[in-house]
Amino acid sequence: MMELVRGGCAQVQPLEVWNLDVGGKPIWRSLGAGAVESRLDSGELPSDVGRSIADLALRFAEKLRRGEFESMDDTIEGYSKLYFCGGLTRVAGFRSGVDESTDRCWIMDAARDVLAGGRQVIREYSVLSGAAMVVDVGQTAIKTGVLDRGGTAKRVRRFERPWSRLPVWLASENRWRDSRQHPSGQSVQVERLVEFVSRAVTEGLAKTVEPISTLVLALPCELGEKLEPGACSYGDWTRVPDLVTRIAEAIEGLPSTPQVIALNDAELAGLAVLELLEGEGLQGEDALVLSLGFGPGAAYVDTGASNGDG
Repeated sequence: MMELVRGGCAQVQPLEVWNLDVGGKPIWRSLGAGAVESRLDSGELPSDVGRSIADLALRFAEKLRRGEFESMDDTIEGYSKLYFCGGLTRVAGFRSGVDESTDRCWIMDAARDVLAGGRQVIREYSVLSGAAMVVDVGQTAIKTGVLDRGGTAKRVRRFERPWSRLPVWLASENRWRDSRQHPSGQSVQVERLVEFVSRAVTEGLAKTVEPISTLVLALPCELGEKLEPGACSYGDWTRVPDLVTRIAEAIEGLPSTPQVIALNDAELAGLAVLELLEGEGLQGEDALVLSLGFGPGAAYVDTGASNGDG
């Protein structure tokens, strides 16, 4: 029988930031893949767009550090380190727009950090009886990778989101961005999403020699303690409480009794930062992780927090 677990730890706190108001509009309208796409389509140079996005991301992070949003928990105020990850960090000009010469701001490496986050999940739950597949379902692409029995990382593969089949849902407005793209509604969108994820994972499993015992599944939405998903750009998943189960059951190549550990994608990035900080002996440090894809996601990492029993 499949075992479903809500992953996470007390040292990594997911934050809902995508809809915070900046300049009179939600931040995702400016700091998101849709905004970048529109600017590039209008003829702006990619390097100019990338530097502009980097500047906006830094200013947004500083507002969070200063506690300028009343709806945010004040525990994140004054964080000491800042990490960026996600598809927008790959836009030309973004890296040059972020000053990594200081000791408080870095751009994460997707291939390395997806697996680092998955490795930290495995450590939290002490379940590495076999190899593990780590799946990061981002809002612009899926990344998959394998951790062998000893926790050694294997090659990460990337699967771009098929935008024509999986168009954009505007969660804050409860509608599709372009209804002509997807007249069939939410049910078809869910079926296509399950197919997209399961095919990516199945393809990865087919190339894995060592048997997989654990699947770490990171989703780009809020996730309740009973794995109830929130809405995101793929659709209103609040209407699909069994989404995690449906994805796992659609994957071919898993053992008959796999363990599936699900969490938020920003939490996965936060766990990668936790491993990094602890590995460098920086206990007591805290950090903000900003995931920049269709809209910003975030996690707060506090190495000094008690993690209880895991």
